[in-house]
Parts: sequence; C-alpha cells; structure tokens
Amino acid sequence: MSTNMRLGRILGILAFFALSFGAPSAFPSEIAILVSQDIPPYKQAVTSFTAGLGKLSISVHDMNGDLSDGGHFLEGAESGGAKLIVAVGSKAVEAASVFADRMPVLALMAPEPEKLLKSAKMGFGISITSNPADQFNFLHELLPNTKTIGVIHGSGPLSDELTEGLAAARARYRVIEEKITSPKEAPGAFRRIVERSEAVWLVFDETVVTEQAIKYLFELTLEKGIPVIGFSKKTVQKGALFTSYPDYGEIGAQAAKLAKEALAGSSPAGIGYSYAETNGYYVNRRVAEHLKIPRIKRFAGVWVEYYE
Repeated sequence: MSTNMRLGRILGILAFFALSFGAPSAFPSEIAILVSQDIPPYKQAVTSFTAGLGKLSISVHDMNGDLSDGGHFLEGAESGGAKLIVAVGSKAVEAASVFADRMPVLALMAPEPEKLLKSAKMGFGISITSNPADQFNFLHELLPNTKTIGVIHGSGPLSDELTEGLAAARARYRVIEEKITSPKEAPGAFRRIVERSEAVWLVFDETVVTEQAIKYLFELTLEKGIPVIGFSKKTVQKGALFTSYPDYGEIGAQAAKLAKEALAGSSPAGIGYSYAETNGYYVNRRVAEHLKIPRIKRFAGVWVEYYE
C-alpha cells in the first residue's frame, strides 16, 4: 500500500471518529418534555399534550425526582437545538428554571409555576391550582343565600394566587379575614372565623394548615353547620364540603395550544401564566346531606364527583 493510500485511510478513520464522538449530535426533537416522576396525572397531561401537537416532534424524559438528571437532559436539549422545554411537575419546573432566561419553558402540573421559574422572561405555563372564582361560583350554586365567607392566612406577603382569590371572593361575598403569625394561633382564629362567617375558604398556608388545626376546624364547622371549601381531595375526605380540581387531560390539551403559540413566535411573557380552563368538583356526600344540599351531577358543563 502506497504512502498516500495509508494516509488517506488514516484520515478517513479520524474523520469517522470525529463524526461519531466529537460535538454532540442535534437534539432529535423540537420539544423536550421533562417529567418529574412517573405518576398517572402527569402521564395523562403528557398524553393529551402530545396528542394536541399534531406533527411536532417531541422527546420525553422521566427525571424520577433527580434534579441533576433532569438538568443533564435539558442541557442536551438546549445544546442540541430544541426549541421548547415543557416541564411537568414541580421538580421538573425547578430543574428547568435555570434555562428559562434563554429559551422558552412551559410549566405544567405545578402550583404557582411563575414562582418556581423565578419570574424568568422565557417562562410561561398553567397552574395546577384551581381558579378560586370557580370555587366561589360552585359554592353559590350549592348555597345561594350565603353572604359572608371567612379565610385565614399567614401575616406575610400574599401570594399572587391568594391575592387573586381574595379579589374573586370579594366580588361575590363579604370577606372576613384573619391573619396569624404562628400555627398556635390557628384554633383561636378558626373560632372567630366560624362565629362571624357563613362559609370558610380553607387555603393552603403552612402557618394555618396543620393536622390538628384542620381537625379542629372541621369539628367546629360541622357543629355549626358551616361549609368549608377545601384545597384538595384529602381535605374533602376529612370534612370539607367540596373542592375543585383541574382536569389533567384538559391541562395537556390547553398546554398544546400554548406551545404552538410559542413555537410560532409569540413571546412567552405575552402568553404568561393561567389556570386550567376546566375543573371538576369533588363533594363530601355526608357533609352535603348534613347541610341539606341536594345532590347534583354536573355544574357549568363539568362533572361533580362525590366522596362517599
């Protein structure tokens, strides 16, 4: 073999290794979906999201709660040219937050995603928390003569969602507020609220929500015949009259529309953050019967499920 042929073969081999092991290859999809963990609600949201995308290409990765694993996947997506990150669940949104100042990040299935993304300029999404206005509309349907509603929360700065919720409550009711600085103050605040209100809106606040305080609240309200709006299915099972919760499939379909807007050139900041468009209602049957509230099957076009 001539010297030129040997040199040509060596250069060819070097070129092969450069292509195979050099700079990372392009990311295979336009959209990188990072999922916090493998649980049914996240699966449902992702399935409906991908169904709504049409022919757009996606790659899905389950980080199994591991922030470093999620960050590694997203680094590959960013360097490989992905156009959009979709973070599903609080841990995934946290992992994606460091990318949201330089590429679009759509946050799903997390409460207050704007806080998790630290108000990053490229972040947008849908909160898993239900729109408080829907809860007050449902309360009015069940108990149309209610005029006052009580709420207890910490004395620190209000979250955006609590601020919006209080505004929605004031649009329909006279609101009685109690602000506390310690969980030890919760029982006394609950007693005062129950004495002055016809309904109680229970918000998730670490200053207020302890197992002992919640148990005491439900004992008081059941005795007085006062309904409680809960913030989760678990609170309904413990004694709240009802809660509203989003349809996970609808969140995915709603998110697919937002993703298409972002990929078409709309500003993430312009798209912003929103609530799920469709909520279901979960009602404690025994509490409803105690309050002499008739059973209903649907409200505002969506289902009403009863805890038996």
